[in-house]
Amino acid sequence: MAVMAEEHSERRSDDKSEGHRIADFGMKFKGLQCRRCGPGNAGEGLSRMKLFEALALRKALQNQLAQLVSLRNSTFEYPEDEKPAFDFEELTKRIKEKVNDVTSLKLAIMGANMSSKLPNGLTLYEGIIELANTRSAIDQLQDLIQIGKRGFFLGDRRRSTTEIRMIKQASPESILKMIEHYDTKRRVLDAMIQEPNHSVEIAWSPKQ
Repeated sequence: MAVMAEEHSERRSDDKSEGHRIADFGMKFKGLQCRRCGPGNAGEGLSRMKLFEALALRKALQNQLAQLVSLRNSTFEYPEDEKPAFDFEELTKRIKEKVNDVTSLKLAIMGANMSSKLPNGLTLYEGIIELANTRSAIDQLQDLIQIGKRGFFLGDRRRSTTEIRMIKQASPESILKMIEHYDTKRRVLDAMIQEPNHSVEIAWSPKQ
């Protein structure tokens, strides 16, 4: 399923200070909190959101985690006559907190996926796996088309009297029909999955 998340990692110029970097990061996180917390759940510590919003939030949290890890790596060493730009222990603590947030959100999403039913009788979780398998089957069949492309479209002709002709185990028409079958299945599954993505709600709160 294609879930577009807001881009959170902008390129920064080399001369931008570390202080500005961490300030930018803090502003992004504050903005994220505002978008997913409403007046209805303020003070309760829980955020209610649709599945597609949870997926976008998971992507954003993972981006923030990657930024923190990158910042810790870039400031791990520092000149002996200067103070480090950021405290190692503080960054490590924030990284652990972010890992906990990502983990708890993943579990909340998984729980919703496993308890939600699709019209075909599968759970949403099973439907996602089936969709991935269907896409994989399409990719595999398209690879077969590429492997036998010369023979399919130019004919299996020998270049010389001594060359051994390669025989295809399936015709191009049969491969293309299989691709069409799986592509239809993919579209149906994708439509089924998108509906609960926009209707099922989960409750989640950051780990403290």
